[in-house]
Amino acid sequence: MTRDPKRAAELYERACKDGDGSGCSYSGDLYLNGNGVTKNEKRAAEFYQGACEANDARSCKNLGTLYEGQRSRKRHAPCCRIVGDLSSLAKLSQAC
Repeated sequence: MTRDPKRAAELYERACKDGDGSGCSYSGDLYLNGNGVTKNEKRAAEFYQGACEANDARSCKNLGTLYEGQRSRKRHAPCCRIVGDLSSLAKLSQAC
């Protein structure tokens, strides 16, 4: 079976639109790295946001890292709230 990153991106985006947090997370990864899609950090952040809201701790961390990397002082309240809820397990509260 051959890999088709473009098709994978389409399927992950569809899963995300259907409410699957993992689909949002993987879509964020693809946009962050430009794998199968045009690299786009803003779009990656949008997908990570959706996954973060679905309680995907890794995506909350990735979203915070993106904001930190942009050297902005933006705080993302929903992300921080979710990360705070998960912080006892994931120790990710510093991501936001």
